[in-house]
Amino acid sequence: MKVQLVSTWMLGLALANAQVYQPLGGILDRDGNPANMEQVSELRSRTVQHDFSDETVEQRDTRRERADAVKKGFIYAWDGYKKYAYGADELDVLKKKPKTTRNGWGATLVDALDTIHIMGLDDEFRQATEMVAKINFHNDGGQLAKVFETNIRYVGGLLSAYDLSKQDIFLKKAVELVDLLMPAFDTPLGLPWQMLNITTGQGSSETVGT
Repeated sequence: MKVQLVSTWMLGLALANAQVYQPLGGILDRDGNPANMEQVSELRSRTVQHDFSDETVEQRDTRRERADAVKKGFIYAWDGYKKYAYGADELDVLKKKPKTTRNGWGATLVDALDTIHIMGLDDEFRQATEMVAKINFHNDGGQLAKVFETNIRYVGGLLSAYDLSKQDIFLKKAVELVDLLMPAFDTPLGLPWQMLNITTGQGSSETVGT
């Protein structure tokens, strides 16, 4: 059995020339023409997971036991997050209260989408998808957005979920967020600001404690 997994950076590379997402017209490149979907398909066909086809029965059983242990551990942690902080960025495990550390858009939830999907937790994935659809990226929670963290956790999480599930809502929300992040790259050298005020589009350097 060969597990097919596509890394986020591959999908990002395939979408590098995408500028506009249109549900009916598909992905357009920078010139407004249809994106090269053959290239996208070729990138998606690449595997980054080990090929287990030659494993012994003993190795297979060991792998399954380990996978089951990891899944149980995830479900335990996820149940705690759902009970005390569902939809929040993080759970303060000592106080059993939600914490807003990444603009209040649900960093833990978005970050875990691909894991939930890969583990086959269908009900959890459906519920998380409904939460994603309600995220309002225009509301920054009174915090500056960390450009790097926002890219890897939110944009990366949404693109991974889209690639695995093919549900348009994830790509739509990713594009919505990226559009808001674009002012961070409007710098003399093209290197992004570390921090960004989502509301005003004003970039800044990171300061201690942010």
